[in-house]
Amino acid sequence: MNARRLHWILTVVWGGAGLLLAVAGIILLAAPMLGEPLVTQWPLVAEVSRFDVPMRIEAPVSDAVLAFTRGTLTVEHTGYGLSWLLRLSDVIVSGGLILSGLWLLRAFTREVRDGMPFSPGSARRLRWIGVLLLAFPIWQVIRDLLWHRVVLSQVTPIDGETHLVLPWNQAGMYDLRLVLDPDLGFAVTGVLMLVVAEAFRIGMVLREDSEEII
Repeated sequence: MNARRLHWILTVVWGGAGLLLAVAGIILLAAPMLGEPLVTQWPLVAEVSRFDVPMRIEAPVSDAVLAFTRGTLTVEHTGYGLSWLLRLSDVIVSGGLILSGLWLLRAFTREVRDGMPFSPGSARRLRWIGVLLLAFPIWQVIRDLLWHRVVLSQVTPIDGETHLVLPWNQAGMYDLRLVLDPDLGFAVTGVLMLVVAEAFRIGMVLREDSEEII
């Protein structure tokens, strides 16, 4: 695939991602006004094998579905409360990171298309793409920790024995542990992108040195 076609594809992808982000924002803003619940899920780990565990919450529906020791907590919430604000923050931050990364990658392919891959701008853009990729799982951890605090203040067990606990807290035999679930693939890709950016920077320096010699 040549650079011209790749640049065109990235332009389409960037526009599509922006459109999806706008639609997600509209749905998020309109759902509370229409009385529609928003659904959020977190991964869970049980100390012993469990299956469906009913929970009670201030919002309409909440239940934990487990298969053996791993499962998912699903919570439905309505209105413009703290849960909604966290959802909005996630859309803005995650969407902003993705759109920024795609825009920088699009600009890099434009320079490659124009025959200037080893330019100061190319190395700088690749470096920023790496930083954004590393920032994404960090934001996921921050987001999950904030969500955990909110859900712990809202959810209580029906049976009085099963409790939700934070990832680092001691869990009882019947407790369910909320776990952090960052996408480490973004972090690995970000490190690789920083290495590529450094290679491009060195290539640019070598090219400038060779031009001075000539």
